[in-house]
Amino acid sequence: MCVLHFKAIVCLVALAQFAFALDVYISPSGSDGNDCSVGNKCLTLQQARTALISAGTIHVDGGTYSGAGNTQITIAAAYAITIKGASGSRPVFAGNGVQCWSTQAPIVIDNIELSGCVKTGMVLVRFRVFHLISF
Repeated sequence: MCVLHFKAIVCLVALAQFAFALDVYISPSGSDGNDCSVGNKCLTLQQARTALISAGTIHVDGGTYSGAGNTQITIAAAYAITIKGASGSRPVFAGNGVQCWSTQAPIVIDNIELSGCVKTGMVLVRFRVFHLISF
């Protein structure tokens, strides 16, 4: 009886690990039908934020991200997240004259280029960008 309960607890812990990801991944070649894991990256920041459930890190491959799901999104105040560009890469979020992101959440942006974004309502904990153009 005790062994049966132990196995059930181990299974629940293993499932919770997938349901509440702390690290999610996006790529210009990803798909929002994926689970945002390192082997099955999502396409948009919005889908990655949804996959986080709460706090965590969104790892961003090099490339350009624009349009629906990558700009004009809101990160809820309950989320404390890091948006981190892959080492040695150049991820660019191109606003093309629109607001990139809006948030009141504690957010860290690391090795990310924001290009052509209009002013956003963000409260930043740390802000390190690879390159900042007309923000």
